[in-house]
Amino acid sequence: MTTPRQRFGALPEELIREVLVHVIDFPTDREFFSFHGDRSTRGAARWRTNGAQLQAPERRPPALLLVCKDWQRICTPLLYRTAIVRSKGQTESLTATLTTLRPELGVHVRRLRCEGAFGMDLYRLLKATTRLTHLALVLHVYANEGVSGLCRGLHLDHINPVVLVIADTMNRSKNRTKLLQTLEEVVPKWTKLEVIHATYCQDRWTTADSDISALFKRFSACPSLHTLVVPEDAQPNLDALKTLSRSRNLRRIFFSSDGSNRWGLSYYADKQELEKNEYIDTDPHLSALCLYDTPDGKRKTRPSRSEMWLGLQDSDEDNDAEEEVPAQTAPLPLLGHPEDVQEKIWRQIFYHIDALGYAGRNSSPALLSCAQVCQLFRRILVPDIYQSLSANSYKGTIALAYNIRRSPALRHHVRTLELNNYLNDEKFLDIHGLLEYTPNLQMLKGKPTNWATKNERGDALRLRWSTFTALAKIAANLTAISEVKIAKEYAAVPKAKAGEASEQPGTAASAVGGTSSVTPAASSTAPSTSTNFGHKKKPVKKEISVPVGPLHPFRALRLLHFDASVKLKFGKHDVPADIFPALESISFVSCHTSVMKLFAMCELPRLRSLALYSRAQTCQDAGDFLERHGPKVNDLDVAFFPTDSVLEMCTNLQSLRIRERKPPPSYTAENWRSQTLREIRFTSDMPAQIQAQRPWGPVFSSIDPEKLPRLKALKAGLSWPTDERSISGSFWVPYAEMLLEKGVEIQDFSGFPWTPRVRAHKNKRKRSQKDADEEE
Repeated sequence: MTTPRQRFGALPEELIREVLVHVIDFPTDREFFSFHGDRSTRGAARWRTNGAQLQAPERRPPALLLVCKDWQRICTPLLYRTAIVRSKGQTESLTATLTTLRPELGVHVRRLRCEGAFGMDLYRLLKATTRLTHLALVLHVYANEGVSGLCRGLHLDHINPVVLVIADTMNRSKNRTKLLQTLEEVVPKWTKLEVIHATYCQDRWTTADSDISALFKRFSACPSLHTLVVPEDAQPNLDALKTLSRSRNLRRIFFSSDGSNRWGLSYYADKQELEKNEYIDTDPHLSALCLYDTPDGKRKTRPSRSEMWLGLQDSDEDNDAEEEVPAQTAPLPLLGHPEDVQEKIWRQIFYHIDALGYAGRNSSPALLSCAQVCQLFRRILVPDIYQSLSANSYKGTIALAYNIRRSPALRHHVRTLELNNYLNDEKFLDIHGLLEYTPNLQMLKGKPTNWATKNERGDALRLRWSTFTALAKIAANLTAISEVKIAKEYAAVPKAKAGEASEQPGTAASAVGGTSSVTPAASSTAPSTSTNFGHKKKPVKKEISVPVGPLHPFRALRLLHFDASVKLKFGKHDVPADIFPALESISFVSCHTSVMKLFAMCELPRLRSLALYSRAQTCQDAGDFLERHGPKVNDLDVAFFPTDSVLEMCTNLQSLRIRERKPPPSYTAENWRSQTLREIRFTSDMPAQIQAQRPWGPVFSSIDPEKLPRLKALKAGLSWPTDERSISGSFWVPYAEMLLEKGVEIQDFSGFPWTPRVRAHKNKRKRSQKDADEEE
C-alpha cells in the first residue's frame, strides 16, 4: 500500500515546479516593476504586507525549501531567481553567498533590483550574477553613498539585460548625476535590451535638456528596444518623444496608470501637455506608437482651465441619442400587499433614514415627522424613537423629562439614555425624577456637550449618591452605566445675617422632580472670597460625608464606568456582599478612597476587566481592593506604571495596559513577575523626541522572559522605520531586536512586529569605502 507521501512524490518535478513557482516567485513581480523610487517612504517588505499569516518565518513561502531535499532542489532556483536588495547588509550577505558560500547559485539569479548604491559589494554582486535578464535601478541615491561600484558593474561584459526598470524621484544629488551619465553610456551598448520601464521625473524648474531627458533620448539608440513603458503621471516631454519616435525598432510607447498619481497629476492639463497632445494627434507615426492604459487604448483627455471656465468641453451625454426605454409592467401597488409585508418594507425604508444621521445631528426629528403620517408609521417608529434618547445639554434634559412625563404609554420603550445635566462648577440638574419614569432602562451614559473636550467628559452627567443607589430599584434590567460622575456633597451655606450681603445660588425651572431641580455641586474648588470693600467673606463650603444608605443589588449590571468623588460614610455591616453579582467590567476614575473601600467589601464574583485611573490607582485603599479582587482580573488598565505588588496580586492577569506617556525616573521591569501575562499595551502617544524616549530603555532591557514566561507581545503607539537611514537612527529598533532574541516582539500601532534587517559589518563597510576611494 502506497502512502500519500509516496503518491505525491511520484508526481513529475516539472509539475511540482509549476505549482510552487506561483507561491515562491510570483509575489515579487509587483515589487520588482514598481516605479516607486522614494526610499525614505518605502513601505514594509512583502511578507508583512500580506497579512499576519506570513509574518512567522515558518509560514513564509521560502519555508517550502525545508520540506524535503527534492523540494529544496526544485525551489532553490525559484527562490534566487528574483533578488531585491534594499540595504548594505542585504547586499553584503547576498554577495557573500554568491561569491564564497554557494557560488553555483549565481547562475539562478535572473532578476536583480537595487534600491540604492551599496559600494563595491554591488559590483561583486553584479559580477557573480552572470545570467541576468531583468535589471531594476532606483535613482534615489543619497549623497554619502558611493556609486563607483555600481557604475563599474554596469560596464561588465555579461551585463546585457532584456528588461530594464528605472525608478526615479525629484531628489537631485551628485551621485545620481554620475549614475545617469553611466547609463547614457552603457544602455545603447546593450544589444539584448527589448523593454524599458522608466520614470520621467523632472522638476518644473529644470531645463528641457536635463539629465533624465538626455537618458530618454539615448533610448532611441538601443538596437533591439521595441517597448517603452512610462507612468501616466510622469511622461516624457515633447522633445524626448520626438527623439524616441525616430527610432527604427521602437514599436510602442505605453503610458501606464498604476493608480498612484505619486507626482500630483492635476485634474487640468497645463500648456505644455496640451501642446504635446496636439502634436501626438497630428503626427501619424507618433500617434501610432503611443498606447494608453485604457479599455480602448485611447488617451483620457483632461480639459484646460480655460475650457472648464468657459464651458467649451463637449459632453458625450449631450451628443448621444436618447435610447428608448422599453415599457415595463407596473408593479403591484404597496397597499395590495399584506400588512406584515408593508410593515417590513417601511421598516427598511426608515432604517435608511435613521442611518443617514451623522455626528452632531440626530435623525429623530425626521422620524417624528414621519410618525405623524398614519397609524402604521406611528406603530413602527414610536418604539424605535423612544428606545434611545439623548440630550447634550441640561436644557435638552429638561425638555426630555417633560416629554416623558406627558407620555405614560411611551415610558416602557426607553432602553438607552445619554444625558447631560451639567450647569456650571457649582450646580447640576437632579435627574432622579426622570429616571423614575424609565423602568426598562438598560443603559445610562453621560453625553458631553458639543464644545466639551475629552477631559471634560466626567462633567457630562452628574448624580447624587442616593440617585445612583436608587437605580437598582428603578431599573431592574440596567446593564451598563458609563461616563457618570458621583458628585461631592457639601454642607449648606449659612444664611446671611441682617445687614450683610446676601448671595444665594440661582435656581432653574423644575422639570424633572417635584422639588427644585438644581443641586449645589460637585466641584472641590471654593467660590471666590476676595472682597475688601465693606462686605464680609463668603463662607467656604465644607465637604460632608454622605451616608451610604440602603444598598439594593444591581442584578443585571455588567459594566460600570464612573468617577465617584463623593466621600461615603458607612460601617462594616452596612454593605451587603452581593450588591454587584453580575458585574464584569469596572472603571474607577479618580474615586475617593472610601468608594474603593466599599467595593473592596463586595464580592464581585464575575469581575474580569478592571481600570484604575488617577486617584483610584494611588489611594490608600486601592491595594486592599486588588488584594481582594486581583485574582479575578484578566484585563487590567492603569494610568501609571504599576508597582511590583500589582502583578503579584493579579495572579490570573492576561492583558495589561499602561497609559502613562513615559516611565518615571529609574523605573525598571526587573521585578515584574506573572505566570499568565500574555501582552502589555503601552500608551498610543509614544514620545517622538530622543530625550523623552530614553526612560523607556531600562524598561525594555529589564524584561525577563523567565519571570514572564507567557509574555509574547508588547504593543506601543510607534511606527517602524523603513529606510536604512531611519533604522540606524531609531531608538526602538535595538530594543526590539534584543527582545526578539528573548521571544518577545514589540508591535507598532498597526499590530506589525519588527522584522530584523541584515546589516553591514563595520569592518566590511570600511573595506568597501577604502575600495571605493581607490577606484576614484
